[in-house]
Amino acid sequence: MSLAVGDISKLDAFKELVSNMRVILKFMAQTYLAPEFKHIRTLLGIARGLEQIVKTRFGSLAWAALSLRRNLPALRKLVGKCGTEFDFNGKKALLTPGDSRSIRFELELTKFVAVTEPIARAIKCLESPNTNPADVCTFWFALVAHYNRLLKSDALEIPDPTKETIRGIVRSRFVDAIIKAPKNVYLTAFYLDPRNRDAPIWLNTNPLEPVQPRIRISVENHGGSWSARQPVGPSASTHDGIYNALVEMLGDLYGDAKTVKVLMERVPELNGMPPHIAIDTLEKDYDSYKARDEPYDERFCKDDTPAKWWKRVQAGSQTVSVIGVLASRIFASTATSMADERTASQVTMLNSAHRAGLSLGTIKEMIQIKQYHRQKESTYTPSVSNWRVASDVLSSRTAVTAKELDQALSSDNNVHEIDLDDDDTVSPEYDDGLDDEDGDDDTCRTTPAQSHPDKLVEDIGIDFESPILLDVLDETPAGTSNTTPAAAKASAQAKQYSSDAWQDAGSFDWKAAARRK
Repeated sequence: MSLAVGDISKLDAFKELVSNMRVILKFMAQTYLAPEFKHIRTLLGIARGLEQIVKTRFGSLAWAALSLRRNLPALRKLVGKCGTEFDFNGKKALLTPGDSRSIRFELELTKFVAVTEPIARAIKCLESPNTNPADVCTFWFALVAHYNRLLKSDALEIPDPTKETIRGIVRSRFVDAIIKAPKNVYLTAFYLDPRNRDAPIWLNTNPLEPVQPRIRISVENHGGSWSARQPVGPSASTHDGIYNALVEMLGDLYGDAKTVKVLMERVPELNGMPPHIAIDTLEKDYDSYKARDEPYDERFCKDDTPAKWWKRVQAGSQTVSVIGVLASRIFASTATSMADERTASQVTMLNSAHRAGLSLGTIKEMIQIKQYHRQKESTYTPSVSNWRVASDVLSSRTAVTAKELDQALSSDNNVHEIDLDDDDTVSPEYDDGLDDEDGDDDTCRTTPAQSHPDKLVEDIGIDFESPILLDVLDETPAGTSNTTPAAAKASAQAKQYSSDAWQDAGSFDWKAAARRK
């Protein structure tokens, strides 16, 4: 996603704007007018100052542009007060009140923020420590839906060639991230989240089947509601792709295991199930999950996560749930590398030019001390399901402590405001734009739309005009909710297989098993 911001910033329509933005931010990072600027923005009621373009924050260009637009009134006041002494590195006209160049600069800045802020919002939400692989797919779908709506509108007066190029960038990055993902893991995880199983975002691929109107009945204090609409679900080709991905994952779990003993050591949850039985069980499990048969009709409660839901399903199943074993492992995986990124950011901060003499051991111990003080007792923390949840945490509209802020959304660790009174030097992480950290080194993704210029992504069975997807990154809720019925369960001891069932395991063909009939 961050690479998409870099690609958009390289477009001819925004190159001059980004260059001017870098010059202004660099001047404000170095000038001793920072205290005066902070005083002015405080009087104007602007809560947050300017943010640097840094190398250690994803989507840094988008956040810097947003901060610059937010602080334009304060910057114009500063120019009116101190403009006779400073030329702001030759960009004073862009900040002079009433100047036509200043008005044009604000308009171009607004356009750039409009086309990059959705990506920055999605990245911010995905930085939550509770992000799972399904969330990656969710926010990519939401991004495509948002751009589909944004680029159809003429409100920003973006030229059609620029719109086509942005569509090509978003499509290319979407294909790289989701369609070409190893083992189709993100789309598989998205479908294995029970809230998405028959959510009203799947396209009705049968035009002869009328879509029934929905009658929604809310149930208070139960974290959900029921819908009378007939579920559509994924298309047959999407189902086959997800099923084949699960078969491939199952084959990776078995690996070269040819005896029950080896499998029990590797995957004890399968209770020594031979490969051919595991494949048959997986197909039955998948069809049962798709049809919401027992035990996959378990209700998704308010405090549930997909991992907790699948654990409860496995406990309530009378036999080994192969799809449950795979789903549990998928949702136990980390979808982002934010923990590593935060650690690397701490290393960069501690090992700055002012502290270059610190030994590696000292840096390691300082990071461990900080991480220890940020720890919190294990409590339920909801996932960042949409931008409003993240925004509430960021702006502290809800009562949260500093530790809760870090746990809910580790967002401000890499934010570098540049109007602080105690340091007028440029951060060692400052990006002057010479190395294009926010984009890759090759040419940006400018593949134009080919068949349908109003569509970003085709033929994957998702309704990108669905209010549910548009709701994810919007400021105001769309009033939608997911649907899950409930059922009670009783656990049972699963059967364990003997070595006799493994006689033909050595010749089992996993590739043939993936070709679902």
